[in-house]
Formats: sequence, structure tokens, C-alpha cells
Amino acid sequence: MADTHEISLPEAKIMTTAYRNSAFFTENGNRRAIAFNKEAILRVVEQQGSNGLRCYFALDKDNLITLVLAAYDPDGNDIVGADKQLAEWGRPCPVFCSIDNDLNI
Repeated sequence: MADTHEISLPEAKIMTTAYRNSAFFTENGNRRAIAFNKEAILRVVEQQGSNGLRCYFALDKDNLITLVLAAYDPDGNDIVGADKQLAEWGRPCPVFCSIDNDLNI
């Protein structure tokens, strides 16, 4: 049976609150989230041979945490190369944030 990666809102709230209460949060510009549009995600995961999405932690040009998205194949290997699609340039929060909700307050 495949892992559905589902999580309840109460579990997610505990995890996101713990992150916001950590030194890592304040040391990384109080970034709460990185948003990617649907087209960017689909461009990566709809590549031939893709079995899922891997999110790499990275530092942007301002030395703040961001994510680099890569597809992976059924063996768990990244699908990378000159002709393959990756994604970055996600929109960070703060600046591009949701209204207050259980995940971000």
C-alpha cells in the first residue's frame, strides 16, 4: 500500500508551531512557507518516468531557506539533467502569505 502522506490539521498545527518556535525559524528570516504554483509543480512531476516529488532545502541569494523541487523515478532516483525540469523561485512567506489559519499562527 502506498503512503498517502496525509496528515490531520491538529498534527500539522503542532509541527508548524514547533518550527515557528525554533531557533531555526528566527535564524532564517522568519520564513513560514514557500508557495509554488500548480503549473510549476505539474511541470516537474509530469515528466516521463516521474513517481513523485522531492523537495530539497536550499539557500537563496539572500542566504534564506527555500526549496528546490525535483521529480524522482520509481527507484527513488532524482530525474535531473540538462533537459529535465526542476523548480525553485517559490514565493516566500513572509511577503506572499495566507490569511491567518491553524498552520501559520
